[in-house]
Amino acid sequence: MADRKRARHLKPMTRRRRQLAEQNAVIVAMEALESRAGGESALPELAHQRRASGTGRKPVDWTEPAAVADQIELAKALYQAHRIGTQQYVFYACLPIEHLHDSRIMAGHYDNELKPIDREMDLIRQREGLADDEFWPSGSGPSSYHELEARWEAVVDRYFAALLNEHGLDDLRVLYETNRTEFDRLRERGRRSAPAATQSPHLVATSKSPPLTETGSARE
Repeated sequence: MADRKRARHLKPMTRRRRQLAEQNAVIVAMEALESRAGGESALPELAHQRRASGTGRKPVDWTEPAAVADQIELAKALYQAHRIGTQQYVFYACLPIEHLHDSRIMAGHYDNELKPIDREMDLIRQREGLADDEFWPSGSGPSSYHELEARWEAVVDRYFAALLNEHGLDDLRVLYETNRTEFDRLRERGRRSAPAATQSPHLVATSKSPPLTETGSARE
């Protein structure tokens, strides 16, 4: 039951929006994103290495930091090669981080901080007569419960930001921490503009189709 309740919290990039904290920090983050648009020097060699190793044709184990790092490296190379735009870059770079982060939550990596909150939430639900698989609809329920939910989300948000930083995505970390609305917008538009057949950056790297613009159409 604990896993079911915990899984309910896992809604990547749809968690509570935060207000803008530092406008200058957002500007710097976006400038850093745009500055990554370099040449295609790294992409051919990277694609060759991945074909030789079979990476991209086999399921990815998102619990392995090395696999996550490999996907992020490819996302960066695609962005530098102008094969994807900023929105697609945010999506492709963050997706492996999201999977790793969620797997760590479910595996109990953050339980030293989350379990005490879980216990308090369980006590409130029991006191209010809710079964293990019952939850209040959005916007209803005791305010004390929602305060605990906010604390829970703040913990996992902090660890997610730390993973971004750990994997060399400090520009995205700054945007995530200071303007969640813009971060979520870029990530969602990147997801929508990525064709279903190219949800993996490996398929974009090996595709001969024209690069994508921010709207998903081919660049001239």
